[in-house]
Amino acid sequence: MKITTGFHVYSKDVPFRSCLLRGFSCNVFAMTQGHETWLVDAGSGLVGRPRKIVASMQEEGLDPSSITRILLTHAHPDHAGGIGYFSHKCNPAICIHESEEASLKGGTKHLWESEAIAARGKINDFYPAPMWLVHSFARYSIGNTPSVSNIKLLKDRETIKGHEHDVVVIHTPGHIPGHACYYVPDAKIAFIGDLIDPSFDRKASLNFPSSDYDQICHSIQVMRELDIEFLCAAHASDVIHGASKIRDLFTGTLEVLRNARETTLAMLKERGPMRLKEFAGHYPKDTWRLQDQVCVPFAVIKSLEKEGRVKAENGRYRLIETGIS
Repeated sequence: MKITTGFHVYSKDVPFRSCLLRGFSCNVFAMTQGHETWLVDAGSGLVGRPRKIVASMQEEGLDPSSITRILLTHAHPDHAGGIGYFSHKCNPAICIHESEEASLKGGTKHLWESEAIAARGKINDFYPAPMWLVHSFARYSIGNTPSVSNIKLLKDRETIKGHEHDVVVIHTPGHIPGHACYYVPDAKIAFIGDLIDPSFDRKASLNFPSSDYDQICHSIQVMRELDIEFLCAAHASDVIHGASKIRDLFTGTLEVLRNARETTLAMLKERGPMRLKEFAGHYPKDTWRLQDQVCVPFAVIKSLEKEGRVKAENGRYRLIETGIS
């Protein structure tokens, strides 16, 4: 589907149906660069997802053999699983932020690379099932990130020169440490991956044990300062159009994050030492669902620990009163 001149979007999947039938994926975006085509993310590699992208491109008059670059927002398999298919077909440069290089080679394991971090809050609070079962379901539903050789590592604020559009790399950690967004200044279009999921109510993607509250707040503030007319998120149903609407989304998401911090602090003050799973259900369910209800307070607690305001004791977290809100 055309977004604006030279930019297209493909492949949004229905989450639960996709997981049950395999191939949970993300939106894949294409931009024309003269005789070349660049993709942002590649989607899942399962059950013919890449072939569906190719078919959609051909329907819109784009030649899949012209793909010369794939700009990955990060290496999770629902974003990078399709790179094996495209590498075999047209050998594009696989571009990713330099801090995500090791994760690009880690496949599904990357989803739980922070098991040591998760263990601090009792890992079963995050995944109420044996880890072998969690890994098996992930491999079934979203697959792995395949190994490829044509990798180009990107730096924060690097400009990738194109025949029609230059693309600026913006390192936006928070969802995971190596996450990046891509901004096209002349078209005023931004590809934000999993920074925010507008399908929910102003949801910042703090849905892994390694997610970082302070980093994602800063990343959203960085993106809010850009002049954006088209906001392209990995799991949104639609591209968001309009600078004021986009800025309101960023501002509202920061407000939701602040509210999550206040909720966490209030619960610790009222209830005393708590386990992570005891926080679940106390955050707005229209925004934070399932695993978010544990990962969000954990991200907030890690931030409070850095401030010296929370201390872990025997699997519980205790507030250290300082008079600071």
